[in-house]
Amino acid sequence: MSAPEYRTPEEARAAERQNTAVRKVLDQAVHDGASLAVAMKLGEPQAVVEQWVDRLWDGLRDNLDDKPRHEGGLLIDDRLTAIVISLQQRTDAEADALLSALNDETP
Repeated sequence: MSAPEYRTPEEARAAERQNTAVRKVLDQAVHDGASLAVAMKLGEPQAVVEQWVDRLWDGLRDNLDDKPRHEGGLLIDDRLTAIVISLQQRTDAEADALLSALNDETP
């Protein structure tokens, strides 16, 4: 069974562009966060740890627009999109559990 299309082609392209850009920022944040964790675990000097803290937070602040905008017929919000992407695995797992429970109840 295929999912119904809820967006126009223009909306779908805008959403895909935004998701790609936000995923790139999140990937960099994962790298910077991992480097921060390693610096802390290795007992690096405070200046090194602060450098990684700054790269992590500034990268998110500078690259995720905090002002929603209209693009391709959608209201685009980078920061909320980043949160939704970050929650995707948990969301999918809960949806699967709900569908499984429904299937178990179906005669």
